[in-house]
Formats: sequence, structure tokens, C-alpha cells
Amino acid sequence: MLTRPPKKQARLSMVLDQAESVPIDNDSRLILFSDVHRGDNSFVDEFASNKNIFAYALDYYYRAGFIYIEVGDGDELIKNTSPWSIRSAHPDVFRILRDYYLEGRFYYIHGNHDILYKDREYAAVNLSTMRLGSQQEPELLFPDIKIHEGILLDYLPCGGKILVTHGHQGELFNDHFWRLSRLLLRYIWRPLQMIGVQNPYRVAHNPDMRREVESQLIDWSATHNQLLLCGHTHCAALSSPGETGYFNTGCCVHPRWISGIEIDQGLIMLVRWRVETDPKGTLIIRRKILSGPYRLADYFLPPARTPDDETLPQKAKQQSILAPAELT
Repeated sequence: MLTRPPKKQARLSMVLDQAESVPIDNDSRLILFSDVHRGDNSFVDEFASNKNIFAYALDYYYRAGFIYIEVGDGDELIKNTSPWSIRSAHPDVFRILRDYYLEGRFYYIHGNHDILYKDREYAAVNLSTMRLGSQQEPELLFPDIKIHEGILLDYLPCGGKILVTHGHQGELFNDHFWRLSRLLLRYIWRPLQMIGVQNPYRVAHNPDMRREVESQLIDWSATHNQLLLCGHTHCAALSSPGETGYFNTGCCVHPRWISGIEIDQGLIMLVRWRVETDPKGTLIIRRKILSGPYRLADYFLPPARTPDDETLPQKAKQQSILAPAELT
């Protein structure tokens, strides 16, 4: 007898129950990016235009001692048949990621576009080493890497927790029937994208679908009184203390910038990296804080009572989510 697949609320709860706990404190420094969609450097590689920005930002955080958490859809395994072609296209990026990993500063969370990595055998074969160009011997990449569906950031100073997961869970094609979705995207939408046609059924390209997914994520966060940090929608969000408790890294495939979330020494903020010009006309890559910083502790402390406490549930629904146009 066929059973109905679990919905997003139930799937997120499953991820929460199974998530590995990662302790952090006021000395911890973390950067979280999602939806990098590293491809094969072809016309449909959405990452290629931001490759230099991403590599520069990764190197900046590496030198500053940050932990890197990739919140799903790091490698584009739906459009591309081989992870090896992705490694060959972006070797400098993978060498930086390897440096993070070998120092114990890299967590890989899978999304719907790299869901193949949840198969341990597939991940072991395709992530342990990489061979570039005409190399005879492969280089080490991520030996014995553990792929997560979610991790739980445990903020030790006050015992608060943040669930970090991609956010595709419970969706019919992106989660339950992802194999069918991969078939359609690889052999129908990829050729169409090469002539400029965008997939209207992709959450990132469909505003109505995106709003529905965001609403479900926010509702789950409120129902379970659980801070939730996701990617998936490509739409950056950072709630302030007392709002919904929903955060979103945005993406790394916008035509002009990448965005992410920093957790730095007890503070959380939404940041953007993009190419700008200095007064002399020289192109530079610049980081900008878009929202925050807020104290992490303030998300977990009991809110101070105010005369309009009865309106707090309505206020919580007024989460400010930055649409892509607002990030320019």
C-alpha cells in the first residue's frame, strides 16, 4: 500500500532529530554560504561568473580562522553527470575547500541539487580525491568526509540551538521524487537554459513557489520554537531578535554578487560580496554587511515585556526577507 510522503513540517523535524550537534561559543567564527551550484564552466554554469568573488571570500575567511559551512547545493549534480568535470573547472576553489577540510573547518550539507552525496559510497568515490587536467595521480580532496542533511549549532553560552539545513525537505520533486526531477532538469531544462529559457518550476525562479516555501519554513520555526537557517530559495533573510527566527544565506549565483551569513564571536549578520570600483576606477571585491549584526544571545533570552505583548504573534509574521532586487 502506498503511503503519502511526509510534508515539509515532518521532514524538517526528522532532520532536527538526526542532526549532529556542533558546539560554538563567543570565540567561534563561522561563514555559511549555500546554493553555490559549482558547474563545469560551460554556458549553463551559473557559478562561473562569481567564481573569483567566491574564491576571494573563501580565502579571506580561511585566513581569518573561520569555519566554513556549505548549506546545500554546493556542486551542481543535476545538470552535470560527473563531479570530476566540476573539479577540473574550478581547481582553485576546491583547493581552498580542501584546506578548510584538512584543518577540520569544513561542514558539507547536501541540498536537492547535490543530493547524490547522501549516498555514502557515491560520496566516498567522488569526494575523496580529484584529478585535474592531465594529472596522472589524483590529489586528496575530502577523504572520509561526512555529508550532513542538517547540523545543529549549539550556542554554549546560553544553550540555544540553530538548525542548519538546505530547506528543500518535504517538497515533491526536490525531495521525494528527486530522481525524476534530475532527469527533467538534465535533459529538458539544461538544453533550454542554453538558449536563455529559465525553469519556471524552480523555487529560486518562481516568486509564488518561493513565498510558499518561505512561509512553510517560518511556520515550522515558530511552531517548534527553533531557530532555522536555510538556503534553497536564493532569497537572503536575517530575522532580528524577537522576529521569526528564520535565516537564509541567499545564494552565490546572482549575476552580480554572492551573499552569506557570518556568525562571528557571538554576533550574526548577513553579508554580501561583489565587485565594485574604487575612486581610481580599479575593480575591487568588497564585503558589505546587509543586516545586523545582532547578538546571538538575544535570540535565546526571554523577551522584555511591553504594553503590546498581545501583538507579538502578528509582528513575528512580518519577517523582512530581502528579495534579490533589494540586494543590489
